[in-house]
Amino acid sequence: MSYCSRILVKEQPALASPIPGALKFLLTEENVKNDVPELVHVLNWAPVPPPTALSLFLEKYHGHDLLLTYAGRCLRDFPAENILFYTPQVVQSLRFDKKGTAL
Repeated sequence: MSYCSRILVKEQPALASPIPGALKFLLTEENVKNDVPELVHVLNWAPVPPPTALSLFLEKYHGHDLLLTYAGRCLRDFPAENILFYTPQVVQSLRFDKKGTAL
């Protein structure tokens, strides 16, 4: 099922973008490493929860500009009182943001 989902999301990312959980099928290590053109759809993707957004700062995503921008937008979309709980993780995650593009 996940292989089919990954193929469908990569071929039709605009159709999957309203579904936050479908993002994992587009953000494979291979897609990010090869900077596939479909990654541009991340900018219009439905916001993911803060823990998922924070994971986009990890080194495995190679500091990809689109992903950092999306993660920052997701964090800004949540109320401050919800993000306050994740402050330690935000601080830790920012150490991987060498370009300063996330927040």
